[in-house]
Amino acid sequence: MAVTRAAARAKVQEEVAGKGEQNNGEAQKDSSTMSGKLPKTLAESKLLNEGKELDTHLRTRTAVLLLVLIFASSLAALGFVYLSFPHLEK
Repeated sequence: MAVTRAAARAKVQEEVAGKGEQNNGEAQKDSSTMSGKLPKTLAESKLLNEGKELDTHLRTRTAVLLLVLIFASSLAALGFVYLSFPHLEK
């Protein structure tokens, strides 16, 4: 038996309506924490479903280490380019 779009959509709407009635109090809390944003990853959606806050900011130590890594890789690339030039005589 083939499933039509209308039947599939009706089934999804019934499931959503059923969950909405069961979790009426929780839905109000979730709507304030989500503020209309969709989750970007599965892990983020699990955290949102559990009601936990998401920490999307980078720690200072990680940011400084990333800057050092970027600086070191740039320095290595510039050193390689400098050493690849032929030596000129005066």
